[in-house]
Amino acid sequence: QSTPLALSFASIAIITLLSGPGPGIVASISTGLSYTYVMAPHTVPPPREILHTSIIVLLGIVVTYFSERQTVISGRLADALDTLQVKTDALIEAQQASGSVVWTYDLQRRHIEWAEGGAPIFGRPFDDPSMADLPIQLAVEEDRPALDEAFQNAFANGTPVQIQFRSRLPN
Repeated sequence: QSTPLALSFASIAIITLLSGPGPGIVASISTGLSYTYVMAPHTVPPPREILHTSIIVLLGIVVTYFSERQTVISGRLADALDTLQVKTDALIEAQQASGSVVWTYDLQRRHIEWAEGGAPIFGRPFDDPSMADLPIQLAVEEDRPALDEAFQNAFANGTPVQIQFRSRLPN
């Protein structure tokens, strides 16, 4: 009996996902009733069978509820991903228009992570090995001490770095 019931619950989940909670509840009730009357088609079911039927219907409704929640949550997730993509595209456009770039620095790995879509800076592509560490070596000699001090203060205090410096292009 467990295999037909498992198939019934799978059918309830599929019906709910494809048609909604109303047909899922109808499928739950019909599964419970068919279980009761297939077991004893021409007699009044004893209280134990009524309890089994009630449990089957309740479990079917629970399956229906979770199936419907999964559908609602996946729709919300898709909407959130669409919104995130729109905002990412706006950030890329803003970076390109302003000639700027966004990046984060991983202290443990001593590695810069460049945000997608930034304007080319320093005359080098972002995947160039010289762009993986802090840009101190790319600064003009006389700007390096101030740049180094700004980074050291940021690392010590956990504050953001906002500094301007001059750099020489590779050519």
